[in-house]
Amino acid sequence: MSSPPPQPAVVHVTTARSRLEEKITSDGVSQWSVRPTSQMVTDTERQRFEELANEWLRETRFDSDPVDKFLHPSHFKIVGMGPRILPLLLKEAEKMSGHWFVALNAVSPVNPVPPEYEVSLEATTHAWLDWGKREGLIA
Repeated sequence: MSSPPPQPAVVHVTTARSRLEEKITSDGVSQWSVRPTSQMVTDTERQRFEELANEWLRETRFDSDPVDKFLHPSHFKIVGMGPRILPLLLKEAEKMSGHWFVALNAVSPVNPVPPEYEVSLEATTHAWLDWGKREGLIA
């Protein structure tokens, strides 16, 4: 039985103005990319997101009506944080902590989910996570 190929290694170097990322592919090729720190989530943003996410999940966990769930003030505030929180939303989707697809679709420049995947929570999650990895938003 053969073992699966090794996962790419990722190295992050953050400076005041940028974050340098090196990805080592499974075949040993080094790929570098630079992401401005203006695209990185600050500690304050992360804390605010976590507060709002916890509040939204706590206050809507028994709501069966999606209108009530997605019109909740905390959900609106999360969406209002904009595309900078995409990595945080993707991480929540990965944890399956709640239905984050409305917020992801609202703040993302694209919807990577093919229509035929929308009937499956697992397929929808995988489409978003694969997109987030390709875009360098999550590892």
